[in-house]
Amino acid sequence: MEGRDPNQKVAATRTEIGTDVNYGEITRQLVGSLQKKENFTLSLNSEVRGFKRNADNSWSVTVADLKHNEEEHVIKAKFVFIGAGGAALKLLQ
Repeated sequence: MEGRDPNQKVAATRTEIGTDVNYGEITRQLVGSLQKKENFTLSLNSEVRGFKRNADNSWSVTVADLKHNEEEHVIKAKFVFIGAGGAALKLLQ
């Protein structure tokens, strides 16, 4: 705040969890909604190793199972949502 015009208004917030957005709750609600869908599968302890666009505009996503010797398999999807926060940068590059 040093060097600011003291007449300029400012606003600040503070929360116990350290952020104005409860990302844990957003994730729980998103997964809860998706679990109601017929073809939804939740894969935990997995890492996306790469993805490519197919000729039919679907995606092939290479995923490593971190609990089983990082065994890789490919998932074909119509849509890909990259919601990995800062970790998404590595995938987007």
